[in-house]
Amino acid sequence: MKKALINPYEVKMINSNVADEPVPGVQVSFYVNNELSTAYVSDQFLTISRREIDRVVLGKLKYLLFKAPDRDLTKTIYILTDSIPQIDFWPKVTNGELELWKAYKKVSLYHSPETIQDHLLKCLFEQEKYEPGMAISVANLAAKMNTGRDVLKSEIQTLEEIEMIQRSGEKFFVHASDWIKLTQAGDRYVDENLIIGGMKVKLTK
Repeated sequence: MKKALINPYEVKMINSNVADEPVPGVQVSFYVNNELSTAYVSDQFLTISRREIDRVVLGKLKYLLFKAPDRDLTKTIYILTDSIPQIDFWPKVTNGELELWKAYKKVSLYHSPETIQDHLLKCLFEQEKYEPGMAISVANLAAKMNTGRDVLKSEIQTLEEIEMIQRSGEKFFVHASDWIKLTQAGDRYVDENLIIGGMKVKLTK
């Protein structure tokens, strides 16, 4: 049965400001899939959690969005001391995601390993479609997917093990300079299982 791709949440920073209400803290404004949203993080939370504000905001966003995809993002997300017990249950924010957020003020948050794998295969399918026979580096693939290379590494290894992709480089280590491309098995998976842009796609060899 064919399935539609589950798109990631595209998060784009607008600005952050020191504020005093409801308690001393920082108000961060951003877009999630072009919908304006705001998070308010108290100074006390940051002090107790010992986490930097960027990691806190992205972690809380992942927790809320993955738990309730239909959440109303126009309402302010308050991250106060009562959120401290939740921290251990928040999805991990990788260093790669954090670096992207800090450097470019935007990052894509993927729901699950399966979602990452499907989008990775989609990108490779498109690469093969427009540049037949050409591989793409892990660094460029991560840039296309707007995520950190560390988010992709384990999924690349998984797809390589089941022979959906072909990769140059060391067997047990994925490097930014490694080149990868879709295999016939990967092409067949996209053809038989994914719906891209509202229609089933097939790679012409």
